[in-house]
Amino acid sequence: MEKPSRRIRLKKKRIAFLVTVLVFLIITITALRGINSLNSMYVSDAWAESLSSVNGSQRVNFLIAGVDYREDGRNIIQQTVLVSYSPQADKVAAIYIPEKTYVNKDDYGGGSLEKFYALEDSSQRAARFIDIVSGLLNIPVHYFVEFDYRGIPEAVELAGQLELEITEPLYQEQRMLFEEGKQAIAGEEAYRYYSSKMEGEDPLDQLERQRSLTAALIDNIGKKGMFTGLPTAVRTLSSHLQTNLSWRETVHYYDIFKEKSYEEDVILEKLPGSLDIRDGEEFWVADEELTQKLVDRLILEKEESVVSDIAKVEVLNGKGTPEIAKQVAEELSQKGYDIVEVKDADHQDYSRSLVVSRIEDMDPAKDIAVLIPGAQLLKEVISDHPAHITLIIGHNYSEKELTEADE
Repeated sequence: MEKPSRRIRLKKKRIAFLVTVLVFLIITITALRGINSLNSMYVSDAWAESLSSVNGSQRVNFLIAGVDYREDGRNIIQQTVLVSYSPQADKVAAIYIPEKTYVNKDDYGGGSLEKFYALEDSSQRAARFIDIVSGLLNIPVHYFVEFDYRGIPEAVELAGQLELEITEPLYQEQRMLFEEGKQAIAGEEAYRYYSSKMEGEDPLDQLERQRSLTAALIDNIGKKGMFTGLPTAVRTLSSHLQTNLSWRETVHYYDIFKEKSYEEDVILEKLPGSLDIRDGEEFWVADEELTQKLVDRLILEKEESVVSDIAKVEVLNGKGTPEIAKQVAEELSQKGYDIVEVKDADHQDYSRSLVVSRIEDMDPAKDIAVLIPGAQLLKEVISDHPAHITLIIGHNYSEKELTEADE
């Protein structure tokens, strides 16, 4: 069953808060500047020394890995997010990379991102993982942060029982793990809530759960006070985090990020691509061209190219919000597109925006798909169609997104 559109929009905003929690969990709890504990998180292995250095004005890229363990004790990647901060513009952008993203490496063949993470031993894992993600996005990684989910029970034991508002029952293997409503969660139960993938749940739902628990955890630790809760938290969590952020860099980025409103200031998008079956297994296969366009816009902040041959576009309202199609059409018109029609779609229940190419050349449609975060790109050629591209606005579209994409 599809979630209401309000929750979809809310998830997209709140996921940015989770991203910053994962990146700066070690920062948020360092009010006492616990240098010895922070140094215990710092690694100086060869992979860390090989990462690109940062100068004062360039964009800084953080690769965040949330990890767990399989029953056989091997590491498994659960969440991967590339967070990029521009000191000049004071903006944060993030790209969520599904763990099932398909990767093809000469020495291992094809497989998922999580497979390659699990294959390497601890001394090589970070280096391999950074290399793969950097190659996917074609950008350098400056800092790496790995957070082990098994630290959750210890952190919750330290912070005390957490009060969470669970918006709907959560099931796993047809068994209800958590009831709807306010729940008091502690210990291993907190770990299950944080790490488990529930039935019918997409990764954004799990990220929202992680956000809510992490926010409650930080709030509880903060209530214990600067001279009791915070230093103990640093010592406890240090064994479950590794990073090449030095303590000075940790404090530096803490000072930058502590005042930010993440629900408003952070733009997050999913790695462009589509689901595909390869060798009997389902993968998320990245679209290289759309990925590069996304990186150019979000990370490299390149100007959008002017449309050479003016593309004709029809904009359809599949969301039901009054005037939404007109608003999008006006924005596209300002970018140089020829809007041939604006009207309602055949129904108002499109959960996801669609960009449909009516011509063989997919490039114009890809250009628009980059401007509409979360849009699905399709090709349905109609030779006598009045438009080159049909854009259907779905419930996952936020009114702010097209404007943000152009900033």
